[in-house]
Amino acid sequence: MTSTLDGNQPVRRFSIALVLLGTGMLVFGIGYHLVFMRGLRQERQQLKKEGLIHAESKFPVSLTLLTAIVLLVIGLLAFVSMVFKSGPFF
Repeated sequence: MTSTLDGNQPVRRFSIALVLLGTGMLVFGIGYHLVFMRGLRQERQQLKKEGLIHAESKFPVSLTLLTAIVLLVIGLLAFVSMVFKSGPFF
């Protein structure tokens, strides 16, 4: 006979898998965003070098990137809490 805690193991493992999937997707998305923004900056420099644009405006802070980083930190804290059964989400 299994105890109540043992019966929750599949649910716990599934939850951990979902958190890992979400944080993995965030890492991939953040990396893609950084590469994309670097490409835009390089393209802007090339256009400026060719004299096709003259404006020297900066790209604004990416709220999407900041949000993704905050969510990544929350996901990592949740993962640590779930695996070690301690922390802010346990």
